Amino acid sequence: MTTAAHVDAVTDPLLAATASRLARSHRRHGDDLDRCMAGCGERWPCTRARTADRAAVAARGPWHKAWTIRHDLAAAGVPLGAVW
Repeated sequence: MTTAAHVDAVTDPLLAATASRLARSHRRHGDDLDRCMAGCGERWPCTRARTADRAAVAARGPWHKAWTIRHDLAAAGVPLGAVW
């Protein structure tokens, strides 16, 4: 039996923390809704904001989803646990 608590359980805490920090720094700008707050130069949602969303979902899923997004973060130069 699968419960709601089981589905929402974090299976990769380090990935979840990295996703949270990445999402906080690459949020929508308050004055210009098409701009990223981090000043990365991309329209919002920027690549890192979308990656943060994917990482947050993967951190609560099966290991192979977390493994894939960990690889994507490393390829983008975002180490786990880093603030971006």
